[in-house]
This record gives sequence, C-alpha cells and structure tokens, in this order.
Amino acid sequence: MAAAGFRRVEILADSPHAELCSGRPEDYSHLPELLRSLGLEVCNVNANTVRCMSGTGADDFFAFRPSLDDPDPRRRRERLRYCRRAVRLAALLGSPLVTVCSGPPAKGLSRHESISILHDTLGELIDYADEHGVRVALEYEPGLVVGDAATALSLIRYHRLLSLNLDVGHAAVAGEDVFEVIDTFAGRIANVHLEDIKGREHVHLPPGEGDLDLEGIIRALDEAGFEGTVVFELYSCADRPAQALAAAAAFARRMEEG
Repeated sequence: MAAAGFRRVEILADSPHAELCSGRPEDYSHLPELLRSLGLEVCNVNANTVRCMSGTGADDFFAFRPSLDDPDPRRRRERLRYCRRAVRLAALLGSPLVTVCSGPPAKGLSRHESISILHDTLGELIDYADEHGVRVALEYEPGLVVGDAATALSLIRYHRLLSLNLDVGHAAVAGEDVFEVIDTFAGRIANVHLEDIKGREHVHLPPGEGDLDLEGIIRALDEAGFEGTVVFELYSCADRPAQALAAAAAFARRMEEG
C-alpha cells in the first residue's frame, strides 16, 4: 500500500489484522515503528466484526455477533470489552478513531428495544474512548439493527461525541441518495469507506466497476467540509488484491490531480 502511494491505512480489530480475543493491544506495540518506517499513519481502527468470538456461521451476519445491542447481557459485555481493547489499540497506534456498528436483529427483541440497549452500550464506550483520546464513529449497514442513515442519525444526534463512519456503498445498497446523506451528516462524518456498487448488490467493487459517481461523491465530501480520511474498503476483492489496489491507487491519483 505504501508503495502504491497511500499514506493512511485502516486497521481491522479482528482477523486477519489485529485479533483481540486472545491477543492484547500491547501485543501490537511493534506496529507504530513499522508504520513510521513505511510512511503510513493509522486513520481508523475498525471494530465492526469479531470473528474470533463468533466463529463461523451460515448467515451473512455471524461475524457481527455478539453485538453491542445483544439481548444477552453477558454477551453484550463481552463485546463491549472487546471494543474497549480496540480503543486501547487505537490509542497505541495513534489512530484518532474507532468504528463500531450494531448487530443483526435479535429474535424476540423489537428494533426499538435493540436501539435502547445500543444507546446505553454506546454511551459507555464513548466515555471510555474519550478518556483515551479516541473518538467513536458508528457505521450503518443494511441488514443490521442500525441499517440506514435515519437510524444512525437518531443515535448521532443523541450522543454528542459520536460521529459517522460513512460507507457510501451501504447507503447505495439501502436505496439512499449518497449526496443527500453527505449533506445530512455534514460536520459529523469522521471517516469514509469508499467502494463501487453495482445496482443494490452488496459487493464492494473497485472504482469503475459499479454504478456510483465516486468522483462526484469525493467532491461532495469536500464541499461538506469533510476533513477525515477516505478509505477504500475492497474486502470483496480478496481473490484479486493486486488488481483492486491498482484500481484504487489510480482513482486516488486522478482525484489528487484534480
């Protein structure tokens, strides 16, 4: 990534990056020097998934369990402890941000009840992160309890220190106008995940392979005063990493050149 011209990276607080179930944040104390030697900074620690806790599963959302809105208090506390470790990892790596999300809808629990639980857990995490000089950003994803911009907005308006990690592909899959979402959250967007999307299929594609006006989205972010980092999130391209990296780097160069 450094050789391709990128200067900021996002670290996943999960396999295959920094697995924090058996590991501790301190186990990654060698990373700051390595990153400096490569000319890289960490812009965000992504704590959305916990595969080391959830194991394997047949549905699309197993990696999000247990969640911060889990109906089981014990499991919910386990996830909160994991997110706190992600906060400490962010502080260790000099990242200003940790991103979290909700979980999938739980059987026997209404959406309103899940949101109420999430409010409380987020409040605890935000306070903990603030003590460590780290901000919390919430990412919404279709299929989860917080699956659209409107639900995310209600939480962000309530929690003064909570911001948005905007995944433009998630907005598209949810059937939203990405430009309207940017306007709505102007001043509260801390980090952006960028990928192309074909139709409303939730597959993260390199720039140019989908239908999104990615250049227009970058311009809209600039006009909205966005000062964070735009991160290419192309995990769907794990079978062709070199091609995806090249496409992302070429797009980034075009945008920098104006």
